[in-house]
Amino acid sequence: MKIDNPVYDSSQIVSGRFPLARMLDMVAGSTFIGQGVGVSPIQSDLVTRVDLVIDARILPIIKTAVQTVNNSIVLVNDNHLLLAVAANDIWVIELFLLVTSPTATPDVAWAFTVPAGGSIYGVWFFNQDGVQASSYTDLTAQRTIAGVDNTTKYMQTRALYFGAGTAGNVQLQWAQAVATAEDTQVLENSFMLCHKLD
Repeated sequence: MKIDNPVYDSSQIVSGRFPLARMLDMVAGSTFIGQGVGVSPIQSDLVTRVDLVIDARILPIIKTAVQTVNNSIVLVNDNHLLLAVAANDIWVIELFLLVTSPTATPDVAWAFTVPAGGSIYGVWFFNQDGVQASSYTDLTAQRTIAGVDNTTKYMQTRALYFGAGTAGNVQLQWAQAVATAEDTQVLENSFMLCHKLD
């Protein structure tokens, strides 16, 4: 039986020779679960099949444009890399930062700010002369990515945020570590991958 309609209904399936093991039925909010050769798939409600639903607690935050700091050591908010949190939230946050500058003079300073009473601790590493890594540390204290030059460097952080009674933003801030008259940049496609813990 040839089916031309791209939206499938279980009444249209007459054998296990269904083209896909799982085909979303966008009308019914269901999925078809393959049962093997010669056996018709079973239609299943997505609400009861939680393994087929994207986990809404996982939130990607992607930097969509380059941001530049020139001749300044004052930490500024990153325009994109921030996470809105509710009171008493707990989040695992992975930060992947792409940075560059014309010379190695300014380096990059960075830190997180968090809502009142909250805390954020984690480890971080970057690819300057091999992998440089930190121990588990307070990420609201200013850190430096050293050796940033005219090639793209990356810094990766794995952090754990514990909220208190105040909602707000977990906000990445950054600047030059040494004020230098050149464009130091955090690049497009840097990202935070955030996972809320219940």
